[in-house]
Amino acid sequence: GDLIKLQPAGVVEIVKQKISPGQRIAVIGGPPCQGFSRANTAALSNDPRNKLPNLYLKIVQALQNLYEVEFVVFENVLGIRDSKHIAVFNALKIGILRLGLDVAEHELCAVDFGVPQNRRRVILAGLQSNQGYGKFSPRKRAGLTTVRDAIGDLEEQVYFKHPTSWLKKATKSERISSAPESLDYAAQITSLPESG
Repeated sequence: GDLIKLQPAGVVEIVKQKISPGQRIAVIGGPPCQGFSRANTAALSNDPRNKLPNLYLKIVQALQNLYEVEFVVFENVLGIRDSKHIAVFNALKIGILRLGLDVAEHELCAVDFGVPQNRRRVILAGLQSNQGYGKFSPRKRAGLTTVRDAIGDLEEQVYFKHPTSWLKKATKSERISSAPESLDYAAQITSLPESG
């Protein structure tokens, strides 16, 4: 759902349908990164999406009224710490502290955790100090995972999903509309003569 439309009360209602009040829960998420991204050269500090970290905090606070929120995790791009966004980032850290949680900040890279992608992110964790979490230290995975390691066992791409008899009877427009996004497949079905 759209968190802006749901607001904290709407999120709480959805959670209550799945989890009985009084349970121990965790909240993990991150608002859209486009407003903070260094890749977005047109990024503005007043991008409406940049107000979502504050909404995130309000949702956690509303959940704390019914649940024992043991920890929260917030993830976003490195640009959230840039000078034009630092006020939002600092307000997020202060907000987590005001929720009664200790703040741990880490810059992590996905490749260190078994993902075959060099993707660096800022991770803020709000942890209940009375639960013995203290300051957490993520355990990195030994070695690198390659793309082959991750998806090398997938089956070869299937170009013809429909039986050949169907292709011979189908019109060219039917063939094109059923084609997967593959240039090889599209070239093969459009070269078949029009049925008829």
